[in-house]
Amino acid sequence: SITLQAGRFANDNGRTTDAVLLYHLAEDYDTVVAIVGRALSEAISLEVGGEPLRLQPVKPRVEGGRANANSSLSLASIDDPVELARTMMHMYEGERFFRENIQDVNRMACSVLLQMSEIKSLVGAGHWVQALDVS
Repeated sequence: SITLQAGRFANDNGRTTDAVLLYHLAEDYDTVVAIVGRALSEAISLEVGGEPLRLQPVKPRVEGGRANANSSLSLASIDDPVELARTMMHMYEGERFFRENIQDVNRMACSVLLQMSEIKSLVGAGHWVQALDVS
């Protein structure tokens, strides 16, 4: 219950990475997919060639006045919404337990958005033919 409230608070305050991690810990995988889908759609909506959308990653722990670089080598350090969505969907698609707790509509939407992101990336790189072939 506390983790869900913290996840809602993080999501309401635009802290996508925090919200994803908290909802994942609370085992609300459907909400995780909805959140990464929303972040992914925001990233896709930006102009091709423009500055990419970055998420605010969780800051590394400070120990003895210095940041511990090894403490943020996890999902918490991902600042790219596309990478975060890919990572979470890869994890969730690989396990039946996760798939059963995610609505088909959210899973399909995230899958389509990931495909759109790939197409946008190819178009941005000038690979028009490959972009047309993505299906």
